[in-house]
Amino acid sequence: MNSNIIYLALLFLTSLPNLSAQAPSEEHKVRFRTIGWMVSTEDLYYECKHKDAKISVIDAARSLFYDAPAEKQFTFYRLITGPDDKKVRQVVATVDITEAGKWPLLLFVTDPSAPDRYRVTAIADDTKTFPFPSARFINLTNVELNIAYGKQKFKLPAKEIRLIDPELKAESDTRFAIVSADTADGPALLYSNNWVVRRNYRTLVFIFPSDDKMRVMRIQDDSDFYYTPQPRNNPE
Repeated sequence: MNSNIIYLALLFLTSLPNLSAQAPSEEHKVRFRTIGWMVSTEDLYYECKHKDAKISVIDAARSLFYDAPAEKQFTFYRLITGPDDKKVRQVVATVDITEAGKWPLLLFVTDPSAPDRYRVTAIADDTKTFPFPSARFINLTNVELNIAYGKQKFKLPAKEIRLIDPELKAESDTRFAIVSADTADGPALLYSNNWVVRRNYRTLVFIFPSDDKMRVMRIQDDSDFYYTPQPRNNPE
């Protein structure tokens, strides 16, 4: 994928909001998750309680929760062998989390200018502005798109997002999703599929060009994670 498209993922994801059911403790005032965009790695760390705490970054999926002290900036690093065979920190990313609240989602993408580093964006990942079971459509293409989500139809300008409430009347239902674009020869169908929509899921929908075609990627988030948190790698 073109590195510019990867970078757009950073620019056009907006703040997602907060849930009180599992507030971080006073000692750990931030609870975060990670997600990779064309990135998957298991060898990164951050400092927690003066110790090295390991994280996972999963491509196109949220990680479990990690607890951390309230800081304005997080630094992520690898542990490599340095002089005298001692482990030293090789910094690969920093991110400002001051605008992302106590529940940031940290989006990792590769840094085109430095292959061994990452660009990270902190997104407020609570449920006030991105509630269950809504869908957030993110247009990373250069053209305006026509979206049909069941009976709901709307235009999605290039490089913009739209939050849609599926208006469920049951615990689950289906929505036929269609993505098209206007051309000189009329509407061109780019994508169509039948999606299952559940009350306890919210969905990020990325629409982006790939190999001269449009690609749609859905990333779902289960509300159970917010009521039964499982923070990992928190040193005692």
